[in-house]
Amino acid sequence: VYVFDVSKNSIIIFDFNNNFIEEYQYNQYIPSPGDLKITNLYKIIALFKFRGNSLYKKVELLHFLNNNFSIMKSIYIDYPQEYEKRNLQNYIWPIWDSDSSFIYINFPALPSIYKYNFDGNKENIIHINADKFKIVAEKIPQSSNILKTAKFMAKYSDSFTLYLFNNKYLFYCYFNMNLPASGKFNIWSLNQYKKYYYNIVSTSNEKSQTQNSEVLPGMPLYCDTAGRLYLLLNDEPNKRKIGVYNIVVEEN
Repeated sequence: VYVFDVSKNSIIIFDFNNNFIEEYQYNQYIPSPGDLKITNLYKIIALFKFRGNSLYKKVELLHFLNNNFSIMKSIYIDYPQEYEKRNLQNYIWPIWDSDSSFIYINFPALPSIYKYNFDGNKENIIHINADKFKIVAEKIPQSSNILKTAKFMAKYSDSFTLYLFNNKYLFYCYFNMNLPASGKFNIWSLNQYKKYYYNIVSTSNEKSQTQNSEVLPGMPLYCDTAGRLYLLLNDEPNKRKIGVYNIVVEEN
């Protein structure tokens, strides 16, 4: 079991009996929450290192690890122009997945998937038919007030998950938020105000061939490589309920 501990900026390894095996730290980087992928072919971790004064240009983001979990190769990316233009710092954490040849990255403020090869070269952009997606239309003001920022961001959509399944499809999910009109709410319980939408996208197409976004009955927790989707249907204390669904794609 490989755990990416964001508070310690480290990978911690356990066996299936919960015995501690090893820990590897990455002190010179900023961690990207939860982003670690390990297969039989490669190990990839998302850690931020910014170059110069820009948060959005030549960002050292994705890193290939060797058998000792040391970084042996890094991929640099540029964020879309909208990020710097509209001060989208709160949307800077990308969501991503990969297959044996490519890495698929979504910048959460936009409903598009950027396809990169393992050398960091951009192959193309997959545009998604995310018809319910509300793109940020103004420059986000800088504020240290968490509640004020949450209210501002609630006007727009935010990408949530990106998972590869069946080796050729991507499950993409985003959410919209509808906060109470009174403006009074618990900042730590925002999930009850979110509505989740999804699209299924082919990795080989530059544009999604699917229908418009469909609404989900709960919050996505995980989608495995076979297309089994786990949703949190009820999050009330002592009444939590998880539903498991099979994603079926009708091919022409």
